Amino acid sequence: MALPAKVLSELLLRFKPQGNEGELRPQRARETSVIRMPADEVEKALPSGTGRMTRLPEQNGERIEMAVIVKKAEKVAAVVSSLPVGFSFEAFLEAFQAAYPKEWANVVREYQKHERKTKPGKAHPMPEPVQYMRNALNVHLRG
Repeated sequence: MALPAKVLSELLLRFKPQGNEGELRPQRARETSVIRMPADEVEKALPSGTGRMTRLPEQNGERIEMAVIVKKAEKVAAVVSSLPVGFSFEAFLEAFQAAYPKEWANVVREYQKHERKTKPGKAHPMPEPVQYMRNALNVHLRG
């Protein structure tokens, strides 16, 4: 979605680039809006020398969220196929940790990151690492 230059320049008067690519945050503290747009549009609209925005992976001009485990379904399927019929969840978890130690470490690290960033008494959307793997296994077994 291409915005006209007049609209972009008006937005840039009220908003400034911050944080992630394609994110414009309000100049005033009271305003809470965040405008998301493809990074190339933001970069074109920015006057030269106003600062640099970090580049994140993009696909078709849209921001891609990074997965906790890349190709999770395929990795879960590979571990399940290596186990005997009637395996337990504990056996699956041990086999996954042995086959993909970096991915397991990534799950634990992401969970800890959520825990650190969440205020006391509040919840975050990521389940504990063991429950995360239990959910991944259940999705595979149902599919």
